[in-house]
Amino acid sequence: MVDTPINRTHPDLETQSIQQWSSAEPGPETPSWTHGTAIASLLVSQTHGLLRNAELYAAAALQQQADGSLRLDLLAFMQALDWLASNDVKVVNLSFETAENPVLSLVLARAAERGLILTAAAGNGGAGAQPAHPAAHPDVIAVTAVDRRHRIYRHANRGAYIDFAAPGVNVEAPGPRGTRRQSGTSLAAPFVAAAAAG
Repeated sequence: MVDTPINRTHPDLETQSIQQWSSAEPGPETPSWTHGTAIASLLVSQTHGLLRNAELYAAAALQQQADGSLRLDLLAFMQALDWLASNDVKVVNLSFETAENPVLSLVLARAAERGLILTAAAGNGGAGAQPAHPAAHPDVIAVTAVDRRHRIYRHANRGAYIDFAAPGVNVEAPGPRGTRRQSGTSLAAPFVAAAAAG
């Protein structure tokens, strides 16, 4: 996975096999681990994990802002994919969305050429939003979110670029204060990543 840093001391993850990479230098500010920890928990935790006995390779190339949004460091993303490929990782979860970028498109194409299967969140901009990247890239599997009745998440992007739908409404995952129900296409993408890895 490529996401924010994760909290290895979280009860859901402290006993799991996780390899971590980050390009960030230690600094005075503590990184926000909320998003990455939730995604890692959905993938490998003993309580919620889809691949409970898998070894997780987690690369930190995103920063979570004060408003909860995620900011991608493109250079770190390039380095993260290289690290994952060098460790023979086959499936990479990308639970974030950003604007289209020629450099990002090239990086994704090169990653696919190296054999990486990339799954990404379709985006939470709503029915009228532009296609979200990296999900809209032709070499990436775009995943939207549905609820238990298979109804699409009301904030999910729409469009022909979306490949699969998976649970992403009221999904139980770690939050800022314990475990809570959360919604979004970020939470749906790990279901498809797990299926591809399984």
